[in-house]
This record gives sequence, C-alpha cells and structure tokens, in this order.
Amino acid sequence: MTLAAAVALVGFILWFVLRSHSHMWRQVAARYRGKPPSTAIARKIEVTVIAARDMRTPNPFRNPAYRNYPGLILAVHEKGLALSLVPPFNIMCPPLFLPFDDMELVETDWALWRDPFALRMRDLADVDVIIGRETVRWVREHVDQAPFGLSA
Repeated sequence: MTLAAAVALVGFILWFVLRSHSHMWRQVAARYRGKPPSTAIARKIEVTVIAARDMRTPNPFRNPAYRNYPGLILAVHEKGLALSLVPPFNIMCPPLFLPFDDMELVETDWALWRDPFALRMRDLADVDVIIGRETVRWVREHVDQAPFGLSA
C-alpha cells in the first residue's frame, strides 16, 4: 500500500511538472498544432521562449506566463516554420506549424537576449514566440518570404 501511494505521488508530481512545462506550448498548439505540408528546407536545434505578449522580463514570482523551451527543432518549410521539441522535452508538447501567411515578425525585448524578435501569429492575440536575431538571419538564408524575406 505504501509503495502504491509513493508511486502515485511521484506520478502526480511528474504530471504536474510536465503540465507546467507545456503550458505556453499548449496555448500555441490550440491554434497551430500540426505537421508541415512539405519537406523541410533546413533544420536546426534552437532555443525559444513562448511568453505573454509584451512581457519583457521573466519573473517566476510575479507572472509565470512564459516558458523557455531548449531543444527546439526548428525547421524551415516553403510555407512556414515547424517547431517540435526533442524527447523527452516533447511530452505534452505536440508539433507546431506556424504558416508565414499568419505571421508577423516584430523586434522586442526579452530578458538579456541581444536583439530578440517576436513571432506574432494572427490567431494568437496574447502570445509571442520569441527567437533570437541569429535565428532570424538563419531563416532568411533559407527562405525569402514575408515576414522573413529581406524584401519584406
């Protein structure tokens, strides 16, 4: 009986941690969950943050409406960006596909990141996907389409 209670407690704690980790990801997945319709042009492992819109500094004690997602597999496709997490970080975090047509790229501030950008999606009024300037340059090397195209 004690073993069953211990296993249940550990299981609950793991579930709580995974649910907390995936909170912001699941907000994006509610509108942009899915796999890309084409083969990837380029792929790399990156770090991203998903945060409440206009949040500039992470403060876990005041407003935990952000999550840092290391181990992000960012794939550039003809019509958008595919985001997924490497295992085991992908538990409760389904793959995302962010179409370029729904996307706006805006300079923003985030913690101590140097010149970050926010991907603002049309169907996500209060959430930003924050990426670094180097990531924006890397995407531009592979696609010349708004909002990443140099002509945009």
